[in-house]
Amino acid sequence: RAEDDISAALGDPSEASIATALDFLAGRSCTPITSSNSGTMTSSTQEMLQPIRPTAAQFEMPGLY
Repeated sequence: RAEDDISAALGDPSEASIATALDFLAGRSCTPITSSNSGTMTSSTQEMLQPIRPTAAQFEMPGLY
């Protein structure tokens, strides 16, 4: 886990997330990622919105409105 550090330039090895990634790639240990919901995951299915009578373009490219 590494916090986003906006005080350093993107790609700077001293930036927190880049430093953590470089440590991991070098084989050094890193802290495990923990979740706030105690490891329980819920799955939800989301249905894409579709118009009742899609135009030709909407039919060919779902999600086009």
